Amino acid sequence: MIPKFHRILGRVLLHILYLILRIFGTIKREQFSRFISRDIDKEKNSRGSVDESKRLIIIDDDVGMFWEGVWDRGHFWVNWLRITDPDGGLELIYALRDPNVKVLGITVMMGVAPMNTCLQAAKRILKVLDMEEIPVIPGAKTADDLGKETDAARFIVDMVKKYPNRVELIATGPLTNIATALMIEPELPKYWKTLHFATGEFRGALGKISDLFLPSLIGIPDLNTNVDVEATKYVVENAGEFPIYPNEIMDEISLDKDDYYQIRDMKTRIAEYIIYELRIHNFLFNELTPLAGGMIPHGVVPAGIILEEGYDECEFVKFAIEVRDYGHQGHAFVLSNDPSLPKHKIYYKMNKNFKEKLYNTLIDRLT
Repeated sequence: MIPKFHRILGRVLLHILYLILRIFGTIKREQFSRFISRDIDKEKNSRGSVDESKRLIIIDDDVGMFWEGVWDRGHFWVNWLRITDPDGGLELIYALRDPNVKVLGITVMMGVAPMNTCLQAAKRILKVLDMEEIPVIPGAKTADDLGKETDAARFIVDMVKKYPNRVELIATGPLTNIATALMIEPELPKYWKTLHFATGEFRGALGKISDLFLPSLIGIPDLNTNVDVEATKYVVENAGEFPIYPNEIMDEISLDKDDYYQIRDMKTRIAEYIIYELRIHNFLFNELTPLAGGMIPHGVVPAGIILEEGYDECEFVKFAIEVRDYGHQGHAFVLSNDPSLPKHKIYYKMNKNFKEKLYNTLIDRLT
């Protein structure tokens, strides 16, 4: 009875919120369509070649920053839920605006939203940034696609082997694309520079409880791990050693209402887009529930640590890990003493100065 009541209440509240936003929103659908399509006067730069001085990355993410698409098609995991996490979009913006980085492509999959919604979300961001030449490659639509050669899995294999020991994979979504790429080419870890794995709950094993712990108690667990558990296990067991950035460290930065209004007041093209996409989240996590601590842009934190090379500014432990089933609470990571498993650096806390630096860089790139 309780889950059914929550579903009904959630639907009612979200429909009321939607009507409020439609009436009082600062940018309506029609206005935004014109905004997203308007011409850009600035001169286009040539971005097709690969600069030897730049870091090469592929972002593998379930980009959910497309609230109208999510409203129309629902959440992938909980279909009645018509709101989802926009952090993947903020992560893309953070990385794409780094002058020292070349994004080879964005591979998408199901996760916080259906794969096609995530595909559209990534393309919209590239259009706003005038970077439409960067490919967005469709990947897994469901966990049943594990092991099937999707365009995303093939792209990962091809790019990593084309630029040996240069490509960094930033995986901030379910791991179906990465696992499938490993199945296509088991020797792939010998070719990539680093796989960065940003996801997962450790259930207090790191001395912290993340913001996703409570939702897991009512059956909405960490999606990156749980949307495709077999893919998660496969990567953990077959990708060698790689750094992990769990939810515990991703909670350490948030955007409060002052940040939201600061971005709004900049009135730049990208700021207008972000404000449009974040207005529901600002209402829910800043205005309606001010004690929530703000909107948490999870995926931005690992991207920031990676791109700013802030590894020495973070505390970590090095352990082997396993995936454990917690029933209706979903799967989570546990530390393992199995000597056959590779050990990973697990980053769980940033120091104060680096956290402030990452936060300031984020605000700068969002405006």
